Amino acid sequence: MKRSVTLLSLGGLILGILLGAALQQLDPAVAARSTTIADGLIRAWTNALRLIVPFLVVSQLYVALAVRSPSAGGAAKLGMVVPAVFVVLWTMMALATIAVMFGLFSLPMFQGLSLDVPILEEAPPVPSSPVPSTSWIDEVIPPNLLAAAAANNLLALMLFTVVLALAARRLPPERQRVLELGFTALRDAMLVIVAWLIRPAPLMLVAFGLRFASLAGLRVGGLLLAYATLKIALLLAGVAVLYLVSCVAGRFSLARFARALAPAQFTALATRSSLATVPALLAAADRDLHLPAVTSSVVIPLAGATLKVSRAVSEPVQLLFLAHILGIQLSAEQLAVFLLILMPLAIASTGTPRPVSTLRLLPVYVSLGIPAPYYVLTEPVTGITDPVDTMINTTGYMTANVLVSRLTGTSVPAGEPPASEVG
Repeated sequence: MKRSVTLLSLGGLILGILLGAALQQLDPAVAARSTTIADGLIRAWTNALRLIVPFLVVSQLYVALAVRSPSAGGAAKLGMVVPAVFVVLWTMMALATIAVMFGLFSLPMFQGLSLDVPILEEAPPVPSSPVPSTSWIDEVIPPNLLAAAAANNLLALMLFTVVLALAARRLPPERQRVLELGFTALRDAMLVIVAWLIRPAPLMLVAFGLRFASLAGLRVGGLLLAYATLKIALLLAGVAVLYLVSCVAGRFSLARFARALAPAQFTALATRSSLATVPALLAAADRDLHLPAVTSSVVIPLAGATLKVSRAVSEPVQLLFLAHILGIQLSAEQLAVFLLILMPLAIASTGTPRPVSTLRLLPVYVSLGIPAPYYVLTEPVTGITDPVDTMINTTGYMTANVLVSRLTGTSVPAGEPPASEVG
């Protein structure tokens, strides 16, 4: 069933691109209306996936803590390993991207690149730096738990679930059992809904392909096409590196890991929301890769809230591309400062579609010598590359989960089912 959905999704993507390109050439008005319909379908599917994320995350984490809770030492080890893995993985991808970019720009084919397009005389206003405040407290301890769920504030929901699981341990055993049964049933029901939502993936890929083909001609041209191609190529190379790291660390075959991740990957491409892929990732970690729920239920949602590997690739590509075509030499110190500023901004990024940049990094680019209009000129490409950004984020979540499982000693040897499925 999973393989047929994968093949149908690939076919749907190709069909959508061909259909969108044909409509754009034959009747632009029909293409515009079709794009609106496609946007509606994709939005409805994305919202449905995001709707179940809070319920699945809370139930999965509670069951993991209540039924397969780690020891105090194991929990402390998990608390140290998770942030370390996130930082190292993000930094590794950023440094590798910078090294590859410098290598590419030394090739003859990139020597003649220049930005020969008219630029506005006046730069857009530079956003002012936010004033330090205590608003972050509401993100960690929200005043309204339902509002936190509606906003997909996974960090707050996970913190509440941990406290709830600790409080439940003080209840009589029979009441603890009632809560365990309730959360287990909720988790299993959410996984059934995930399976239902994966089935229309081929149709969503048709809609996405149609939308992409209808709009690409309006957004990409000349040098921007080269930039978009380069950015997508580096993002896909990053996905390949994450696959390699996951297979080596988890001792999985490439085919097994790719099949397990395929539903989440197609969800990423169609929805452009890495948060919407969390349910499919949790299901794949449990049913296909047999990674322990006690780790997956913590790492994957937390990665969805904080780990944005795409920014470690896409932002250095954009900076170095602009610096290259403008003839600006960036020092190692400037690049280090750029990454140090970028990392907390990446952590604060939401796992939702990002078709238009918020220009939060505009002051940083200007301080490094990149004129603001040139930075703004490349931003529309974000709407084209965002699906691949989402795909590498999704892959990064699972890679982090595999690494944490391996480093904490909770991973299951390849080919063996988890203990809960033995016997």
